[in-house]
Amino acid sequence: MLCLPRGKSNRIAICEAVLRRGILSVEEEERVREQMWRLAVGMDGEQRADRFWEELRISGQYRLFHNYETVNRLGYTHQMDTVFVCPRFVLVLELKHIAGEIKYDATRNQLLRSYNGQVQALGDPFNQVSRHEEWLEHFLWEIGIRNLPVLSAVVVTTVSSVLREMPEQFHMFKLEGLRFKLKYWYERMPVKVSDSILDYIRDELLGRYKMVKWLPPVENLKLRRGVLCDCGQQMTYRYGIFTCKCGNRSRDGFLKGLLDYRLLHDEWITNRAFREFFNIEDVDVASKYLQRLKLKYEGEKKARRYYIPENILEIKGRNKIVQ
Repeated sequence: MLCLPRGKSNRIAICEAVLRRGILSVEEEERVREQMWRLAVGMDGEQRADRFWEELRISGQYRLFHNYETVNRLGYTHQMDTVFVCPRFVLVLELKHIAGEIKYDATRNQLLRSYNGQVQALGDPFNQVSRHEEWLEHFLWEIGIRNLPVLSAVVVTTVSSVLREMPEQFHMFKLEGLRFKLKYWYERMPVKVSDSILDYIRDELLGRYKMVKWLPPVENLKLRRGVLCDCGQQMTYRYGIFTCKCGNRSRDGFLKGLLDYRLLHDEWITNRAFREFFNIEDVDVASKYLQRLKLKYEGEKKARRYYIPENILEIKGRNKIVQ
């Protein structure tokens, strides 16, 4: 059972918002675009892995979580590409989309990639996935499940990559080998928990799910405010319509701005923050916009704040001209 789908990469959407609104130098823009490209490449590998799970046929129940994010008791984040929970074990996977010839340097705890005649040192993926494994073990212990083993593996999703000299104490293999590894573990590990316990674990994991706040590597990021036209210029507001110098007019152009605010600031917005972000001076105008969007809200008067949903762009038509 798929309990948490992967969906569109939130980090790619954040990079797009930064490119729209960020006041960036040429070098900073290049870094953001490179980061977005790396994320897109990684997502291609994740989608290849997801097709494997869609075709998976195993006996018994399981619970599957993609892009699981949480924060530990010390405030540090965990972002796990895939967590697989079955009655016999829990498996956490770190997906790597790496081309070339790959080997592990155990003396220096680094991954070495040889590609196009160059050797590149990468981070230690086993340290990363072992950290997630330890969190899952502690999590299970906290909720009273102490007999379900936790496994971890690094899976390379690139078809053309070649793996060499991998340590025996860690699991690292190509995506094509995941089916055989699962079968191997399934046949050799006994059932430890019931299906009802799987549901209990699912509910506890989802209860601790928390999307990790992330921004691309730009120091002291400054953002352009207002409603931005598709051409990139700032639009002006008059009689309920936003107009651009290029001739474009929009009644709901600020919806993209609300999405940018959600991605770069917060999923909650107050009247004051709305006015500051969109350069609207009139309190009543801002109030009417927020109310007519029929957003979920909490608090009263000046303390009221409105929730910006992920699908904010899909609610066109709720907004009418504000006189």
